[in-house]
Amino acid sequence: MSQSEIYKNAGFGHSVPRGTRPAIVVVDFTYGFTDRQYPTASDAAAQMAATRELTDLARHKGIPVIYTVIAFHPGEVETLAWLRKSKGLAALVEGSRLVEIDA
Repeated sequence: MSQSEIYKNAGFGHSVPRGTRPAIVVVDFTYGFTDRQYPTASDAAAQMAATRELTDLARHKGIPVIYTVIAFHPGEVETLAWLRKSKGLAALVEGSRLVEIDA
């Protein structure tokens, strides 16, 4: 059996139904990723400005804008394997400035 037949039999490769109401999801625009004083951040000023234009327009048109946040509970910092691999992300602790959406 070919790989494409296996995928087809497993139900993969079909179109995903789309909703009728769009939304914008903004990822990684917390201070931990946008404020260069933190080791996990980068210079995203141009991307943030473009996103601001898009989200302002979306809100004007009544389109929901959703921001995601990566935040770890202090008790998870020492136990999550992902944070042993990506040590800088361990600073993204619930309640800290690093996990607040950049104004």
